[in-house]
Amino acid sequence: MKIKSNFKCNEKPSHNFAETENANACCSLSPLIVHKLYLNRILSSWGDRTWEFATGLLLIKLYPQSLLLAAIQGILNSVAVIVFSPAIGRWIEKSPRLLEAKITLFIQNGSVIISAFFASLYFIKDDVDSDYFDKQWITRVAPIAFVLFSVIAQVFSCGYTLVLEKDWLLALVSNQEELTHLNAVLRRIDLTCQTVAPFLVGFLTQYSEFITASFLCGWNIVSTTAEYLILRDIYITGPKSVREPKIVPDEHEMKIFDVDAIKEYLHQFALPGSSFALLYLTVLGFDSVTIGFLVTNSVTESVIGIVSLLAGMFGIFGTLIFKSGVEKIGLKKTGQLGYYLELGCVVPCLLMVYHKKSIKVFGVDLAIALFLFGLVMSRVGLWVADLSANQMIQTQTEKPSVIGGVQSSLNILMELLKFILVAVFSHIDQFWILVLISYCSLTFGTFLFSFYVNKRDDSFVAAEVAKNGDCLKNTS
Repeated sequence: MKIKSNFKCNEKPSHNFAETENANACCSLSPLIVHKLYLNRILSSWGDRTWEFATGLLLIKLYPQSLLLAAIQGILNSVAVIVFSPAIGRWIEKSPRLLEAKITLFIQNGSVIISAFFASLYFIKDDVDSDYFDKQWITRVAPIAFVLFSVIAQVFSCGYTLVLEKDWLLALVSNQEELTHLNAVLRRIDLTCQTVAPFLVGFLTQYSEFITASFLCGWNIVSTTAEYLILRDIYITGPKSVREPKIVPDEHEMKIFDVDAIKEYLHQFALPGSSFALLYLTVLGFDSVTIGFLVTNSVTESVIGIVSLLAGMFGIFGTLIFKSGVEKIGLKKTGQLGYYLELGCVVPCLLMVYHKKSIKVFGVDLAIALFLFGLVMSRVGLWVADLSANQMIQTQTEKPSVIGGVQSSLNILMELLKFILVAVFSHIDQFWILVLISYCSLTFGTFLFSFYVNKRDDSFVAAEVAKNGDCLKNTS
């Protein structure tokens, strides 16, 4: 089945969009619809990013004895997304657009509300003196409920992203240039929220975990309503294509473990998808592992916050490069540029191999300083590669929601492998091993993507030669 779309989605990656864009120039989205899309993304990204940052803080507070609860939550998240994302992608492929948006949005944010509610109960239990309030029951149940519902929220968060990026956006836009612009701006909004959200959550948590959990609960109640009303309005007033029913073949069926979806992925997107997934097998980012290493090495939370802010700014700069690159050198070459930029920028991180020798320059650990410098600079290439992979799924696969679902699973699988490697090399002095593995993973991903770009270009040239040969035969 192919999702019906106002965007002329090419089944051949070599398709030239120039004629399509000229033909559909008059069909561009109205500024009002575009601004509604932006507002929806602001609400969605702000909720996702505040919840993402708060989850790590609240897990430690819920189970302060160790990192066990956080580890369990991370593993369950990974496994759930790996198993269910392809099935959700297949379901999106056949579901009415407004219905799929409603279900994924309400289940995701509803799960966050329930999870935050149990966290609120846990943090207020000692302040409530009532015969109807069982403190022991809350102490046992609240952490478990928090983890389970946060996992459900994560799964349907991936589903909601698939709905918006691999279905609605393709049905709304009319040409490649418009899609490139929207992808870049929407990702810029997400990066801005990712940069700002930790400051608010950290400020609230400093005063009260109960206030933090209550704020998240209340925000998601308001945000859910607003996001749905915006999407409903876009559905009613937007282009006719977003309201057109999808064409579903008779043999279409839902499966929890969708082998057919994996086969379609391997056939349509194996090389670029695998290369992108390898970017998730890394500690060269601002995740809990890397932050824990930095804190252990006496890097203060304020410095980490400033570095994270700088990384977000460089990521936003990457979205600008992406838009300009697609216009000048094409989508695939822009993606290749992103891989090269990231691979080159993380080279200073390799000095972590010599970290135990503690080379000091003006009282600053040189290895740590260059490590942070490499992380910040690499955000440019990372987001160029990320946006390129996303748009390639949108425009160069026949079933974007299905392929996107499998891609999400593969990304999380690589992330799960990373956590397994962290468990094996868990000592702080072994962090350099994880850095080397990360760099090797990025290098291999860059090689695969470059091979894909050159291979596809060669096939295109061969096809053009054959086509021209046929034309000569017909004219002779």
